[in-house]
Amino acid sequence: MIAIEDLYFKNDLSKNTKFNRMSSNFVYRKILTTLISKCIKEGISLAQVPAYYSSLIGRVKYQKPYGLSVHQSAALVLARRAMGYDEKIPKQMMLVLFAKEAKKGHQVSDLFKYWKKVQAWITALKEKAYQNREPYKHWYMDDFIEYAAS
Repeated sequence: MIAIEDLYFKNDLSKNTKFNRMSSNFVYRKILTTLISKCIKEGISLAQVPAYYSSLIGRVKYQKPYGLSVHQSAALVLARRAMGYDEKIPKQMMLVLFAKEAKKGHQVSDLFKYWKKVQAWITALKEKAYQNREPYKHWYMDDFIEYAAS
C-alpha cells in the first residue's frame, strides 16, 4: 500500500501572486495522476489521507523515539492513518494540557479539537522562548514540557 497526502488548495487564493507562482511551478497534479496510473497497472493499493496535523503529531510522538526528521515522522503519521490507526495524545502531554480528562481516565484522540490545542500550546511556548532568547529550534516535546514547567 502507498499512502499519500490529500492536499487541497482553495480557489479563493487565486488572486494571490505568491500562490499563483507556487502553484504554476508545482506539478502535484501530474505526479498524482502518474502515481495513480502506475498503482493501477501494478495492482498496488493507494490511499489518499488527510494531511492535517501530520507534522505536529509526528514531531510529538515519533521524532525523538525513532530518531526521525520532522518530514519522516509526518510520513509515518500518514502511513499509520492510511492503515486506520488513531493518533492519541501522549500521556505526559495529557497531564500538562488536559488535566481534567487525564484524571477521569479518558483518552483524547479528536484530531480537530485537541491537536489544535496542542498546536496552540507549542506556538505559545515558542513565542515565549523567542522573547526570552532561548534556542528552541531543535527542541523535542520533552523540552517543551520541561520549559512550560519552569
